[in-house]
Amino acid sequence: AAGSLEERFGKSIRESGPCITTTSLTTVVCFAIGISSNLPGVSFFCMYATAVFFFGWLLQVTFFYACLVIDEKRIARSADCVTCCFTVTSNVDVEKQDPSSFKTDTAVQRAFGRYADVLLKPVVSLAVV
Repeated sequence: AAGSLEERFGKSIRESGPCITTTSLTTVVCFAIGISSNLPGVSFFCMYATAVFFFGWLLQVTFFYACLVIDEKRIARSADCVTCCFTVTSNVDVEKQDPSSFKTDTAVQRAFGRYADVLLKPVVSLAVV
């Protein structure tokens, strides 16, 4: 990825920020309107949902991006993701390797593949529905 960390995250926020803000704002406004309901259960639910979506948006545009920047800096200094005080040395340049050489079929992918095969059988589909 070209550009400094600040440039990349600035571009990312410029592109995704308006979408995140628009969807969150419309959701908050819709639930805020629901607070005026005469039904106490609906009103309390809308109060809770308004606060949840507002603070979810606030954390998304502040804390989440800050965590991404911290993680990118960790990656840049080759620090381990679990024990970030240790650096990881690698003899392999991942960017120069052929993507087809990476092992892509993990145990979880195989398990979900079998699970999907079972779910797609007509008898199982009817039982689920």
